[in-house]
Amino acid sequence: MPYLPDNRQFKRRRKRVHVEAPAIHLSGHGGHMLMWIGIALLLTAGMVYLGRMVYLLDQDNVDGDQEQVESVVDELHLKITQLESQRDTLSQSVATLERAAQVDKVAQRVVQEELISLQEQSRGLEQELAILKRVAGKTKSPVSAKGSKKSTAKKRKSKKKTSLKTKKINKSLPTTSKKAGGF
Repeated sequence: MPYLPDNRQFKRRRKRVHVEAPAIHLSGHGGHMLMWIGIALLLTAGMVYLGRMVYLLDQDNVDGDQEQVESVVDELHLKITQLESQRDTLSQSVATLERAAQVDKVAQRVVQEELISLQEQSRGLEQELAILKRVAGKTKSPVSAKGSKKSTAKKRKSKKKTSLKTKKINKSLPTTSKKAGGF
């Protein structure tokens, strides 16, 4: 073997090796931008195609469409006139019903007033009847005395009650009615 120097004899210098690699930068906007441009171009092409198809179809059916539009417009005018006539008849019936409701309210008010006056008259007549019964109870007829089947205790109690009531009634009655022969 050839003579090789010992490692101790040579000082090795350690040099650092610096390797630079190009950095790859991925930006989110650049990659998506091409995709959006492609989508926009496809949508534009589709719109142009559809527009052309609609234009060609309209050119072929211009005469047929005009007749259909006129018939639809005529039908709509007929429906409008029918609805207007229905609206007029309904508004007239509403006005008639409102008038009838007003008449009913007036009639109801008149009937209520009449009812109140009849109730007042009825109360007055009941009071007069009560007075007449009390006065008539004071003067007993022989027929009513024979026909009564009350016990004597009940008769005494009722006489006391009626006598007190008749005294009050006699005080409240005017004296002119006694002179006229009413009681």
